[in-house]
Amino acid sequence: MGVGKLWQGMIMDRQMQKMKEICKNIQGENHEKRYVLEDMPSVTKIILGGLGIKKVPVPIVAIMKSLEFQVVSGKMEDEISGIVAIDDTLKKEFKSDKVIAINSKDNIGHQRFTMAHELAHYLFDFDVSNRITYYNAYNTKEDESESERRANYFAANLLMPEGVFREKFKQAAVENNLYLTVDNLSNIFQVSHEAVKRRIAELSLQV
Repeated sequence: MGVGKLWQGMIMDRQMQKMKEICKNIQGENHEKRYVLEDMPSVTKIILGGLGIKKVPVPIVAIMKSLEFQVVSGKMEDEISGIVAIDDTLKKEFKSDKVIAINSKDNIGHQRFTMAHELAHYLFDFDVSNRITYYNAYNTKEDESESERRANYFAANLLMPEGVFREKFKQAAVENNLYLTVDNLSNIFQVSHEAVKRRIAELSLQV
């Protein structure tokens, strides 16, 4: 193995360990106090800060893999964006007991958002101390429950951190043209147009 690959592997190992520690702390605190919607900006800051991530697009696939999730894609029903599954029986097929399956029919931006959404379910809805198995499907046509709203808000804050989003919005905004503004931001953050529109509304920004 070359020096470059060895060094890269060491960096990845450190990042994996960092993310596991961050995840363990969040899940431990969640067990005690239950995180709510309003906590999502601060929780995502802990994750991004702990991993030293300052630039966008946020490497969500690398984050999932650092938690030993196997990320797979395939065709699903249109309303199903993805499924998170934690089950020992998955190891035989996926070589991991943690799997996130993404609907390949969705655009890349939506697929990235789905991964972040399912990460929220793992952090806040999976009881790591008591549950052996856990399954959750992200159905975009179902009425949003409290946990679904929390997962969506978590994903928005993780992939489009407020400070960075405001900065990029100033740079990318096209006066009186919402479509071009949204398109520019969608390319910068690599999320869907719909996700960008919701984030603009959440932060009360004006084009």
